[in-house]
Amino acid sequence: MHQIPLLSHRSGKWDDGAHELQALPWEKDALAVGPNASLRPSPLQDYVVARLAGASGPAWLDGQGIEQGVRATEMLGAVIAFGAGQKASNMTESMWDEAGRAGWAVMSEGEAAIRTTFMDLLKRSETNPGSMHPKTAYGMLYAWMSASRLTKDPGAIRPLLREHLLDTVPLTKGQILLGSPVEAPRVSSVAKIAAGELVHPMTLRNLLADQGLISASDREAPCGHIFLRYDEARASIRMLKHAVPVSRLPEILGASRPMVAALLEIGALTRLTEVEAASSKMSKAVDGLEMAAFLEGMKVRLPEVAEKPTTMVTLAKAAEKGRVKMSVILSMLLQGRLLRACRLAGAAGLGAVLVDPQEIKSKLALPRPGMSGELALIILGFDPSRGRRVFCHPEAAPLIASEPSGEDVWVSPTALENFRQKYVTKKRLPLVMGVRPLAIEKLLRERGVKPIWDPREFGAAIYEKAGLPKV
Repeated sequence: MHQIPLLSHRSGKWDDGAHELQALPWEKDALAVGPNASLRPSPLQDYVVARLAGASGPAWLDGQGIEQGVRATEMLGAVIAFGAGQKASNMTESMWDEAGRAGWAVMSEGEAAIRTTFMDLLKRSETNPGSMHPKTAYGMLYAWMSASRLTKDPGAIRPLLREHLLDTVPLTKGQILLGSPVEAPRVSSVAKIAAGELVHPMTLRNLLADQGLISASDREAPCGHIFLRYDEARASIRMLKHAVPVSRLPEILGASRPMVAALLEIGALTRLTEVEAASSKMSKAVDGLEMAAFLEGMKVRLPEVAEKPTTMVTLAKAAEKGRVKMSVILSMLLQGRLLRACRLAGAAGLGAVLVDPQEIKSKLALPRPGMSGELALIILGFDPSRGRRVFCHPEAAPLIASEPSGEDVWVSPTALENFRQKYVTKKRLPLVMGVRPLAIEKLLRERGVKPIWDPREFGAAIYEKAGLPKV
């Protein structure tokens, strides 16, 4: 080896004499005494020579063509050494040599080191998140791989960078990213998420702040400048879409305000304030899907009659005549203890429910400790339509002991407490752990805590209390 850097010489015009490098003594002399006079071949150059000779090198580079590996190493190294603002057309030979050395330090360590470098470059560029774009972080590397007239395959670095960008940079559906359209953005702004889900951006922003998914200071920031992972916002979006204000419940349920208060008291409907911050609009709302399931359950459970039987009265009249709390009557109704209860045709919601005051009186005289299986499922946070497997687990002893009770089962206080001591459903985790729902999602994911059975089989994700992370 001559140990002298090669010189790429270009004349301002075509000149055969320019190809006689020995006829350019000023440049030859400059190289002989300049800072690069004793420059040794870079590790990247050594790798290329060794690979041409049949030797093996770093596995990640060996897995692609020599030209692909060298070009990717130099491009990444140029961004590392000179920043995202450096243009390839302005690079000198000595700069490319330095870029190759900087890139080799990363590329030779493999995929994990490359991903770490991608993240470091992204963090370095995050001075103005409102204008975040891949090119502001990855400069000529991104420009090279996103060029419309790219004639040669860049190699393994392109899918690696694309996957990283999908995970970290806000994108829009259909946007062309390194040669392919984005089908499902993983990161987006609050404004774009709200627009795509047809919810109000400021309401979504405030709810996300209440849940700790974004910083409290982001309440004052423009929704287009706040970014987060789309998946982390899904539960909030669902809540926002299906939330029903408590003030509307009397109209929707066909119930009086005392009836609504009683339903909330016994847990038949879940007030979202139990797990959300009071500053949110969600603080006076219930889960609309849960409310719809409650109404549907009443229709299925209670037979319809064309005319009101003479011994039957409305729920309000039963509470008045028997001097019984509405919550007690509703609990008995949901537990399936009022066998004569029915619905009057032509009426809606709870206003259509008829009960027998004498039956209520007799049941109160001989109270049965415990509750129906359906009510137990609601209280514990299960989907009543799918959660009944807890009473008859096919692979082991039932999670909740019960006794037959007509078409339902009856759960004793002891059986309910035994379950609560060992297990908790995902819906009740905020109350048990004292942490907001989406913060719990992140905590469980980071600690690797998973449900003990498939949630689809039981209508809820069930966790062992002993395995929950400490907060």
